[in-house]
Amino acid sequence: MVSNDTPHAALIEDGVRGENVKPGRAMIDALAAWVARKGLTGGARGEERAAAARQIAWAIAKSMQAKGIFSGGKGLQIFERARKRIPEFIDEEVMRELSRSGEH
Repeated sequence: MVSNDTPHAALIEDGVRGENVKPGRAMIDALAAWVARKGLTGGARGEERAAAARQIAWAIAKSMQAKGIFSGGKGLQIFERARKRIPEFIDEEVMRELSRSGEH
């Protein structure tokens, strides 16, 4: 059994349609922190940097609202793609273990 119960796993796997994106303070704060960490505010410092980060965060949020999140709201489908390759993964792991034990 494979599962991922982190709160954001389903959003990444299945995406979020644009009409379901609701920018709020928490979202803008999180995006602004990410923008600042990535250095996307140019050479701005202090209050200017914080203001620039919030402006960029707001633009990102509006883009998400228009386009959706994760492949245009369709999701990345990571598990779905991996699920199709499970037999291949199992074969690889069995062969690796057999070669380690000298039986193959």
